[in-house]
Amino acid sequence: MPFSWKRLRIGVLLLLLAYVAHGQWQATQLLSWQRPIKVAIYPVSGDGSAQTVSYIQQLNQADFSDLGDYFANQAAAVGLAVQPFVFSLRGQVATPPPALPVRYSRLGALLWSLRLRWYNWRTATGAADINLYALYYNPASSTVLKHSTALQKGGVGYIMLFADPLQQGQNNIVLAHELLHTVGATDKYNLQTGLPHYPHGYANPTQQPLHPQQQAELMGGRMAINASKAQMPLSLAATTLGPLTLQQIGWVKRR
Repeated sequence: MPFSWKRLRIGVLLLLLAYVAHGQWQATQLLSWQRPIKVAIYPVSGDGSAQTVSYIQQLNQADFSDLGDYFANQAAAVGLAVQPFVFSLRGQVATPPPALPVRYSRLGALLWSLRLRWYNWRTATGAADINLYALYYNPASSTVLKHSTALQKGGVGYIMLFADPLQQGQNNIVLAHELLHTVGATDKYNLQTGLPHYPHGYANPTQQPLHPQQQAELMGGRMAINASKAQMPLSLAATTLGPLTLQQIGWVKRR
């Protein structure tokens, strides 16, 4: 049979679709919460600076310990018997994942997600259900980071963080937030203003008076100080999972 570019393109497309379908099936199996989900964190130097590389080299497993503790406590509060997530820190990745498109479009987002899946397939080492690529930036030169994202039920996160020990608590909030995207949780804040949506983006929507909130709903991202101002908490200890988020990830009350 003579070579055909059309057959090759169709074959590649079918392979990609099969890969995506397998990922969706795997995610469905994981969300039964019958066993812990294994999460690997891969640090990446986002800016290539010596300061960022030095910071990454001193990272250790203990820097991420509050992630496991946080989700274990949140799961126990709704009667989930299993430890939901087990985290492991992997070695630094030399080649960063594909950059997000500069301008959003459905086609661009689709192509980028396929490129990220391909990157993950080539890069990840060892057995893990979800891989989070943590791109670190020196805060001295990158005071504002671009948006982090994760493939919903896709098992891959693309996460922007600061290479600063003082930011570890907030870095872990971002990691936890993006992790829940991979298991079906949605954002509960306004993408333009950063303000949490009421009521699902509030940790305590029945509080009187409503403001200021004392905690943040994890997927809401920030604590509402008043109707037009919100601030990011310092650590996961000042966040919680609201009813809608619990429903979306399948953590229904078991008591």
